[in-house]
Amino acid sequence: MVDFGQLQLTDGVPIYLQIIGHLKAGISAGVVKDGDELPSRRTLSALLGVNPNTPKALSVFPMSRRRTSSSSCPGRRAGSMWPI
Repeated sequence: MVDFGQLQLTDGVPIYLQIIGHLKAGISAGVVKDGDELPSRRTLSALLGVNPNTPKALSVFPMSRRRTSSSSCPGRRAGSMWPI
């Protein structure tokens, strides 16, 4: 399971972006590997002390990993970008 114990939330940056950034850093460092399990939303929200809806961003992370930050998405207006 992916370890979020080292994630320190900072002011001024949306929490969901910090969660995704933590995952991306783990992937880059080779700590997070394909097939590693993510904690449930409830578990992660309790660990971080945030609203249970905040970790909902994790459900879109696998899709965003397959796309570059500037790629288009069907059904979105031209020029739309992923938030990461």
